[in-house]
Amino acid sequence: MIKVTGMPKKPLRPGETHFIQIDGDGPFRMSISCFVDKPPPPGFKPCRECGSQSVSAGKWVSFTVSAVFDQSRRGFLLLAIRDQLDNEEEIRLRVVGREEGTATGGAMATG
Repeated sequence: MIKVTGMPKKPLRPGETHFIQIDGDGPFRMSISCFVDKPPPPGFKPCRECGSQSVSAGKWVSFTVSAVFDQSRRGFLLLAIRDQLDNEEEIRLRVVGREEGTATGGAMATG
């Protein structure tokens, strides 16, 4: 079982840091990947904010939205969380450019 709390309720912006709490059958492996418009900008490579980490059950963990979205203007972060029982949950978080004002929409959990 994977239970995620503290999810952002509105689209994310480049440079913002957010916190979520993961509880259940931990420890967990959490991977963060940035996705931008298709096709991605020329020369697009994973950013320093992308990667994976081990997270203990009940622990709050932070993630930062990459500045790569300043260039591409919009896209999404994909948080993939896997527990010790090999269950996985993917959470797609919408990212908008700084110029887009107050857009609607937010997190969408799948999995």
